[in-house]
Amino acid sequence: MQHIGSTMVETQVSSSPIRRVRIAKDATQIQRAALRSLARAFDTAAQRLAAAMDQSARDIDELLYLARQLDWVSHRRSLIQTAQGRGPEVIAYVFADCPEAKHVESLADEAVTLLGQKASLPAALNLLSYIDLEMGWRASA
Repeated sequence: MQHIGSTMVETQVSSSPIRRVRIAKDATQIQRAALRSLARAFDTAAQRLAAAMDQSARDIDELLYLARQLDWVSHRRSLIQTAQGRGPEVIAYVFADCPEAKHVESLADEAVTLLGQKASLPAALNLLSYIDLEMGWRASA
């Protein structure tokens, strides 16, 4: 196993620079796919939170809770969008504390699925908070 960026990649011993470049590109592609899934999850969460705020217009406590969640989601969206617009070094940095980008991608996809179900906003937010932990980000939800 070899550590490339923040992804463990199984390699055979080879002195070929072409092989090393290919492995690095594979790791970056996995991380980019995970970022796309994260972006989709946090975008969907923001939409669901905004809709929930519209429906809770008279309940101040609920509005405050939803506003805090939306603030956290918005920060994550910004972080992810910044990383998506940068090169592989920035993406590797974002995944520095995450040993398995593919796992994060599947968790983010599951969060999108949960967000598509009417009554599962709290479960989806908890899953996104868990992703924060997996990524080594400070969980604020």
